[in-house]
Amino acid sequence: MIVGNGMISNKFKLYSNLLEDVIIFASGVSDSNENNPENFIREKELLLKTIEENKDKKIIYFSSVLVNFSEKAYYKHKLEMEKIIESNSISYIIYRLPQIVGGDGNKNNIVNYIKNSIIKQNPISIYVDAERALLDVDDLIQFILFSFNLINNEVVILSQIEKIFVTELYDMISYQLKTHTFVTYVSDTFGLDNWDLDNSKIVDKWLVGVDTYGYTANIIQKYIDGNTNWIL
Repeated sequence: MIVGNGMISNKFKLYSNLLEDVIIFASGVSDSNENNPENFIREKELLLKTIEENKDKKIIYFSSVLVNFSEKAYYKHKLEMEKIIESNSISYIIYRLPQIVGGDGNKNNIVNYIKNSIIKQNPISIYVDAERALLDVDDLIQFILFSFNLINNEVVILSQIEKIFVTELYDMISYQLKTHTFVTYVSDTFGLDNWDLDNSKIVDKWLVGVDTYGYTANIIQKYIDGNTNWIL
């Protein structure tokens, strides 16, 4: 059963026949800058309802590697959802993940934000010490299919396949689009949402079969069309 209608849930629907005894909960708040309590409450109520109606199924929930590294309301909400699952589910896996990238997704995620800023020629500010890690949504699917039957009642950390500075990410996207915008580079480290976590052992096992060379650059090449006509 797939709960949600976004990029991640729609991808999982292609594999629903392999996930008959699993609830993929991919619905709710997806914008890390969200501050509206009503949106958080809506996800909380849906999660509780889903758990109550599917007590015999394993709940799979997608959290963030930043839950203990950021004071934003979004990450505090994610941590609360984790605790609800741990307290109310007989069987679950919580996956703490970096930024998920696909063909569409939230317009405010870092890749879409930089891409659209460059296309629209909007000036942006980048913290020179800020780091991020991207995860291809197709690789997320393969990792879940690899791991969900091997573990239970765990928090799995997929911290990174490749961590890079946001300045490098901007350069990759700009190169792919064959243009750039005005960038202000900020050296202030106050409030940076950087993290330092090791991958869980199950992640390391999966990565043995994954091509990780030039991982971030490959994602940018895959999902950003350098020949776009830029009509948004």
